[in-house]
Amino acid sequence: MAQYSKLIITSKGHALMAKLIAGTATARFTKICSSQEEHKLEELETLTEIDHIVQTAAISFAERVSENAVKVMAAFSNEKLTDGYYMRTLALYADDPDEGEILYAATIEESGSCYMPPYSGVSVSSAHVNFMVAVGNSEHISMEVSPAAVVTTAQCQANREKLCSALFPYFDEENLDSCFHACFSGGDSGSEISMNRSEIMEAINTEWNGESSSSETAMSAVEVQESIDTKWDGNSSPSDTAMNKEEIEEATT
Repeated sequence: MAQYSKLIITSKGHALMAKLIAGTATARFTKICSSQEEHKLEELETLTEIDHIVQTAAISFAERVSENAVKVMAAFSNEKLTDGYYMRTLALYADDPDEGEILYAATIEESGSCYMPPYSGVSVSSAHVNFMVAVGNSEHISMEVSPAAVVTTAQCQANREKLCSALFPYFDEENLDSCFHACFSGGDSGSEISMNRSEIMEAINTEWNGESSSSETAMSAVEVQESIDTKWDGNSSPSDTAMNKEEIEEATT
């Protein structure tokens, strides 16, 4: 699992913060860049630019969370990525009214495991970045975000609503939320037989063609369709290995 350091505000970021506290300037966060460049934590404050930037994402969400802090979000996707890379440094940029766009803050990935794979042509991988940023005076931070970036968030919400609508007859709302989070947060189960992240995304993006799996234990196409079309009547299967009615009700509550 990726593990990022605390967000370090740069020298230019501190200078902009001083203007915000004094009320002599307003600012807007513009983008988050991802780089494969390795940095030490103590280097971040003195940086004015990040080298070897591979991807840039516009700010998709900005919100004041207190008088001196702002929450910003951005999303990275591998849809146009031909070569994979490690997201070793994330850099947050802001507009300074006197200097233009500056490197406001940066963070480094400490586990060496945050890898963005190249696009396979089958499924899309993504990384969602959520920063809580100290600004000194949030009233002087513009909450304007990129309309193009917001589409990603809106599409995600639309997909969630579509999924919930389709599965609602079979699950309650709490279970639906848990399933959606588990599928799209990118986590992998510890089970040896569980699907990994890429297999889950491939399964989601692949339309069933009516045929069954080649596995000997898989249901046939007829059995799959029959199961889809049959509403559960509250009774268990006659199979010796099936859960009984009480076990089913316990599992679904």
